[in-house]
Amino acid sequence: MTVDTLPDALDHFDAVMDALAAKPALFVDYDGTLTPIVAHPDLAIPSPQAKQVLSSLARRMPVAVISGRDRAELERRIGLPELIYAGCHGLDIGLPGAPAPAEAFRPAIDAAEASLRARLSGLQGALVERKALSVAAHWRQVEPARAAEVRDAAAQVLAEHAPNLTAIPGKMVLELRPALDWGKGHAALWLLDRLGADHAPLFLGDDVTDEDAFRAIASRGIGIVVADPTDPRPTAASFRLPDPAAVLAFLERLGLVVG
Repeated sequence: MTVDTLPDALDHFDAVMDALAAKPALFVDYDGTLTPIVAHPDLAIPSPQAKQVLSSLARRMPVAVISGRDRAELERRIGLPELIYAGCHGLDIGLPGAPAPAEAFRPAIDAAEASLRARLSGLQGALVERKALSVAAHWRQVEPARAAEVRDAAAQVLAEHAPNLTAIPGKMVLELRPALDWGKGHAALWLLDRLGADHAPLFLGDDVTDEDAFRAIASRGIGIVVADPTDPRPTAASFRLPDPAAVLAFLERLGLVVG
């Protein structure tokens, strides 16, 4: 399917709920889903209304935020201890007994960060973002004619640390992380196994990194992609929403029907 062929999740809310075979376990991405995409990552803050809705939902169902951001940063920005937080695309899960498969790769990530900062220090607008278990190179604020310099630098650093690290592309960002078969989909399934069989996954996300989760939960739940309704890109989601404002409206309605 493509985004532009999917039904809107608010317009077809009853169909979304009918497709869930059990009480939902809610999984949501952060940037572009709970918050709008902004020029600088530090400006992405969920609204008080969004926090209130998430807190209310967490009293009714498991709620997990699964993001490419650092787990500690998610916990600080959202500030709701009743939520489950999974950072670094699910590598770092804040739940007792959570696996830490990337810990052995920390020295490679440290070295990659140092190399990226050295290569990009003179390029205005380039941002190197360190997370607990990954490092990302952003070019959203770089002059378009020089954006390729950031991509090239990240590719060169990746080559230096092969095969220990791999690259995850995003919206004007390339993230270097441990070369492990682990992503948001693995994190969602790992959490589901611990939450119990009486929950059906409901995953909302906007980025290409969320497609892994949509595919992973397809046989057990519902994926909702947050994207422009005219976007022709392929997706494994079953429904769509146009933007974070619609996500909030959907979550508010979800809270009214799930007791």
